[in-house]
Amino acid sequence: MEDIRKASGLVNITGKEACLELQVSRNCTPTAPVYEITVAMYGLISSVLLCVTLAGGPFISLFTDSFGFRKVGVCGSILASLGIFLSWLASRNKPNIWAIITCFGGITGLGFGMMFQPSVIIVGIYFDKWRPLATGIAMMGTGAGTIIFPPLLAMISKTWSWHEAYLFQAVVALISATFALLYIPLPTKRVKTNVRKSEADGSNLPVAIEPETLGLSSITKSMGSLMTSPTFLLISISGTITLLGLFAPYAFLVDKAMKEIGVDEKSATFLLSIIGISNTCGRLIFGLISCHPWVNCLKLTNGGLTIAGIATMLIPFTNAYYQLVIYCVIFGFGLAIFTILRSTIVVKLMGMNKFNSAFGLSLFFMGFGTLLGNPLGGWLKDTTGTYNISFYAAGAYLLLSAIMCYPLQSIRDWENRGTITVPSIITPDSIEQEHYAQRRYSLSVSLHI
Repeated sequence: MEDIRKASGLVNITGKEACLELQVSRNCTPTAPVYEITVAMYGLISSVLLCVTLAGGPFISLFTDSFGFRKVGVCGSILASLGIFLSWLASRNKPNIWAIITCFGGITGLGFGMMFQPSVIIVGIYFDKWRPLATGIAMMGTGAGTIIFPPLLAMISKTWSWHEAYLFQAVVALISATFALLYIPLPTKRVKTNVRKSEADGSNLPVAIEPETLGLSSITKSMGSLMTSPTFLLISISGTITLLGLFAPYAFLVDKAMKEIGVDEKSATFLLSIIGISNTCGRLIFGLISCHPWVNCLKLTNGGLTIAGIATMLIPFTNAYYQLVIYCVIFGFGLAIFTILRSTIVVKLMGMNKFNSAFGLSLFFMGFGTLLGNPLGGWLKDTTGTYNISFYAAGAYLLLSAIMCYPLQSIRDWENRGTITVPSIITPDSIEQEHYAQRRYSLSVSLHI
C-alpha cells in the first residue's frame, strides 16, 4: 500500500502538476507584453493542455484495461516529455504559438492524462476504508508542485530564458516514468455489488463476478450504460461547470495583484504558492477527516465548492494583499476537498465495478470545462479591460456546480430503487497485464430453489 501511495504521489509531483505550472506561472510561456499574445490566446494554450489531459479519459480507461497501469504511466511520461521537447524545438528562434498549442497542448496533454488517471484509479481501487486519506497523500504531489515550481520556473526563466525552462520540464516529465514503474498489482478484493430484486427474486443468492472480455465493445457498452444514469450525468455536468471556474485564480490572480493592487512580482507569484501550501495541507487534513464514517464526502465537497465560489466572487472587492492571501488559503482548501474526494464520490455513487469507466468518462466531460474556462475568462478581461467579470464568472461556476449536487444523493437513491446489495468477490486479472479487471465485470446470478 505504501508503495502505491508513494509511486502515485511522485508521479504527480514530478509530472502533471509540475509541468502544468509552465502555463500557470506564465514564466516560461511567451507572454502578451513581450510576444504580443492576447490573454485569450494565452489561456487557449493551458485550456487545450488541460482539455486533452481530461478528455482522453475514456481512451485511457481502455489503455489501462488492455496494458495495465504501469505501462500506461510510463508511456504517458515519455509522451509528455516528447510534447514539451517538440514545442521547444519549434520555437527555438521565435515562439510558434500554434506549435506550442499542438505539441504542448495536444501531445503533452495526452501524456499527462496517461500519467494522472492511472495514479488516481490505482489508489482508489487499492484502498477502501482509507481511500480519501490515501488519495490525499498520493495527490499531495500536485500541491507540492504548485508550491515548488512557480518560483523555480521564474528563477530559471530569469537566469536563462523560457527555452531552458521548457527543457527542464521535459526532463522532469521523463523522470516520472521511473516512479510509474513502482505501480504493483493489486490483491483480491471484496466489494459490494448492486443487484436488481427482479433478478435475485428476493433470495439470498451467491453472486459470481467474472471479468468481461476486454476490448472496445466492452468499454463502449459500459460507458453507454453510464450515459443513461441520471446520477452519472449530474456528476459529469457539475464537474464540467466546476472546471470552468477552477483555474481562473491560477491564470489571473497574479496579474490582478500586480496591476490592480500594485504588489511586486515576487509577492504576486507567491500567491500561487500559498494556494499550493493550503491545497497540500488540505488534502492531508480533509483526507483524514473524510475517512470517518460520520463524514458525508458529498456534502463536504459541496460545502467546499460553495465557499470557494463565494470567495472567488468577492475578489473584485479586495484592495489589499492580505485579503488575497486569505482568499488563497480558502480557495486552496476548497480545491483540496474537490480533488481528493472526486474519486471517492464516484466509487460510492457508481460502484467499484464501474469506477474506471465512470471516472474516465467523467474526466472527458470535465475536459470541455478546461477548454472553455481560461479562454472565456481571458476574453472577458480583454473585452472589459478588468479581471472583475472573469472572477465573478469563475465564482458563479463553482457555486452553481455545488448547488447542482445538493440533491445528488437523493437522485442516486431514487435511481437505485428496487436493488439489493450483496457481497461479491472481485478477483485480479492476468498478472502479466499488471492490472485488475474489477473495473469491468459482468454479473452472473445462479438461482437456487
